[in-house]
Amino acid sequence: MLNFEQLSQHLNCRGVQVALGLGAASVLTVVALKIKENSRQSALRKKWNNAGKDVVVLHQFDRARSCPNPSPYPIKLETFLRYLLKSS
Repeated sequence: MLNFEQLSQHLNCRGVQVALGLGAASVLTVVALKIKENSRQSALRKKWNNAGKDVVVLHQFDRARSCPNPSPYPIKLETFLRYLLKSS
């Protein structure tokens, strides 16, 4: 078992200090990303709840800038809903 002097010598090692710093930075980054994701999800939830009655909200993966979602089922449903909107 290490006594206090041996422990302080190990902690004075530059590699240990760098590892502890990187670990703390990683934890802070993960916490910041979780907070950002939670705020994004709450904003989306407000948008969905304000959509109104008798409104279909299509949940799908995000689109690219210039092309639609490549998943077959969301694109079929989106095309069908657009067709219904134009024909009515």
